[in-house]
Amino acid sequence: MKETKRRLPGCRAAKQLAATAVFLWVFLFFCFPVQAQSLASRTAAQSYASEGDYWIYEPMEGYPSAIAHGGGFIEGYTVTNSLEAVLQSIERGFTLIELDMSFTTEGKIAMIHDWESSPVYYLGAERNAPISYRQYTESRILEQFQVLTMDSLQDILQKHPKVRIVTDTKEDNLRLLEQIQAEYPLVAKRIIPQIYDYDQYEPVREMGYKDVILTLYKISSQIDPQALCDFAKEKDLYGVTMSYALVDQGLASRLQDQGVAVYMHTVNSLEEYGHARENGARGIYTDDLLPEEIETAQSRYYLIKTQGPGEGQRMDFQLMSSPFSLHMKGPENSGEQVAYYIDGRLAGRGPVNQTLRLETEDLAQGVYQIKAQILDDRQTVLAEREYSFRLDDGGCLLFGKQYDYILEDVPFVADYQQRRSGFSDRVREVLDQALIARAGSPVYYNKGQAGLFVNGSSLCVPVTDEEGNVLIPLYDSAISMGAVDVWMDEAKAMIIQMPGGIYTAAVEGVSLWVDDRNTTVLKGDLAIVRNKAMAGGNLLRGIFGRNYLQNDQVLVVLPPGTSLTENIQKSVLDAAERLYQSI
Repeated sequence: MKETKRRLPGCRAAKQLAATAVFLWVFLFFCFPVQAQSLASRTAAQSYASEGDYWIYEPMEGYPSAIAHGGGFIEGYTVTNSLEAVLQSIERGFTLIELDMSFTTEGKIAMIHDWESSPVYYLGAERNAPISYRQYTESRILEQFQVLTMDSLQDILQKHPKVRIVTDTKEDNLRLLEQIQAEYPLVAKRIIPQIYDYDQYEPVREMGYKDVILTLYKISSQIDPQALCDFAKEKDLYGVTMSYALVDQGLASRLQDQGVAVYMHTVNSLEEYGHARENGARGIYTDDLLPEEIETAQSRYYLIKTQGPGEGQRMDFQLMSSPFSLHMKGPENSGEQVAYYIDGRLAGRGPVNQTLRLETEDLAQGVYQIKAQILDDRQTVLAEREYSFRLDDGGCLLFGKQYDYILEDVPFVADYQQRRSGFSDRVREVLDQALIARAGSPVYYNKGQAGLFVNGSSLCVPVTDEEGNVLIPLYDSAISMGAVDVWMDEAKAMIIQMPGGIYTAAVEGVSLWVDDRNTTVLKGDLAIVRNKAMAGGNLLRGIFGRNYLQNDQVLVVLPPGTSLTENIQKSVLDAAERLYQSI
């Protein structure tokens, strides 16, 4: 029974199921017309996809399509392994949650990704090294979330009987699993351990763990596909976890043909999820995709960004001018329509895969709910997506419902044109071509358009250094001013690619390797704050040749070639401050 339950449905089984469903529907239609219509509706909802349509969830007991990576996404942060993240993941429908586990200095279990890079970033420790259990329990993750202990995890599992934990560790895996079994036998019953090579399987099963996942990231270069398939099938593994690259090589499809469930890590876009499913993956480890997004027909449809960095990608949240437009992505040439409702009122309707302007002129400032209904040519609702937005004087803050935390972090967005009025023509001319940012606010203005500093799925807030310089996110600011690309290398040095050459910079103590013929080394204000590079005006001037103005809160990167009198400089800073003031 156990082995049969875990066999993935293949094409033949799917066709047989479809044929059975059709026969049953026809039978019921003639005998019980009303019941037959109801069954037909349910069948259409459950098996909406035609053969080869990999987006739709195929129910399979014991195999959720989404595993919450590192405890799950919370308020824009990933891999926190925090108590709040786990509880939120459960609330959002996850039944499999992966947690990273390491040993403290005295050998107790802490939920942290590793000791080599995580303590400083997540716990605010002085250095990246193991800490004591007491230090761990007294820490706050990212200064705001509670650490998770084995005791608190046990309490959570007792309250949520459907939830199971997938373990991950960079340390002695067998020692970790043995310790959990000895000290927390109730937790052990709800654990699906990951193993990292074939030899760990038997010892882990002998400890009493029934379901086991083989993850391949430590042995990916040594894999013999046939040996892997034979092992996975013989041992009746719960599943095999692999990278995008291995899925692309056909390994997932090969395992699927053997009836073995495959999970891919780490996937945070619906496009990647669709590709994974098409190539044999059963599910994914994910930071911020929700189970409901990938386990229903909704996964076929999602809003995309229509402007700025990331244009064309899935829209998590975006600051847009008002009145605003939305672009619903869906299957090409489907002929489907999307209808947008704002708090129940139709605000726009048109084809999927086109940008539609919504009627918002009569809306007062405030927070509203958007429901997007996707309709076929018979006006049947195929899927619904829900979003929210806040309407301000200066624009619209649009976001998916899992990103509602940003409402507390994004200040009121001012009407740029109104706030710049009252200043001289020269001041307005400078502001209209400048980049303006303020310490403590994720909102910036570039050439008169408001935008958000973003780090992944979290907001990134400018800071001031000990000398009083305002430091702003390097990636966002450089891209908005014309850089081709910006990235951080393994040594945490920054590389800025410009159309005319490459620039590099690093914080003190980080060594740089450069090609003297092509790379310019920059000196200037640079800091790494929560793994995000923050740059001051000096550094930006070195890249773009643009002067800047600043006071203790505001940074204004001036248009190229700008030279101003002291009075005009003061007025420009006053106008920049006004953009962030409540009036």
